[in-house]
Amino acid sequence: MSDSIRGLRLEIHVARRERMGREWNYSGVVSPFFRLYAIHASAGATVAHTGRTWNLDPQRLHLVPAFTRSDYGCKDHLDHTYLHVSAITGNGQDLTRAVALPAELPATAERLARIERIRVAQDRPGLTARLASDGDLRLLLADFSAGGDQTAVAPDPWSDLATWIIDHLDAPLPLDQLAGRMDLRPSWFAERFRARFGQPPNAWIRERRLERAARLLSDGLRIEVVAGRCGWPDRAYFTRCFARRFGAGPATWRRLRQPGMG
Repeated sequence: MSDSIRGLRLEIHVARRERMGREWNYSGVVSPFFRLYAIHASAGATVAHTGRTWNLDPQRLHLVPAFTRSDYGCKDHLDHTYLHVSAITGNGQDLTRAVALPAELPATAERLARIERIRVAQDRPGLTARLASDGDLRLLLADFSAGGDQTAVAPDPWSDLATWIIDHLDAPLPLDQLAGRMDLRPSWFAERFRARFGQPPNAWIRERRLERAARLLSDGLRIEVVAGRCGWPDRAYFTRCFARRFGAGPATWRRLRQPGMG
């Protein structure tokens, strides 16, 4: 993997095996985590995202990137193991958006064994199970990255700044404070920041705050708690910003996007 994912943080929200039928039918799903599917048996199960529809096949693993609109359908039956995972890079992006990972990989016996170990480890308390699960997940992501776009930016002070911002999203983060951390005038800092991250500082920070809010809401936290942890002292303003970004208010998102949907 590339230096752009230095400091990668992983969190497994759900690892479960389920057998579904025609009730497995969802439209317009946008998740703050990526979804990884291992298909054990399937008849007429599909997933659509990024402009394409895939048949879910036992011969392949399928990955749906975070914050991607996706549609799910099953005409007969589906037996699958699924993982819901947050994978946040050192500069605050979800890995599946920072690196162009392929949607599918061959479902080799070794990869299926890793997924099964992750599933079993979720029911086992303790550091040993967690570390083993983390290791298996990193190996799976390495397999996906081997077929993806490895283009990335080498680590530099800007990556360190981005990591610091992600750790302080609950704070005001004014432009002059950020510029001071880089020993630059605010106007020059804003120009350099945009060249490095593709957005002005305020827009980039707002996007990271909204992504964090979506993840926290999916965990079931109260809206005012989420707003505070993501730097919005005004709940009403937070609600408007969230609805503009995701097409649904925080309460609706929390109800519909919790990780239980396979």
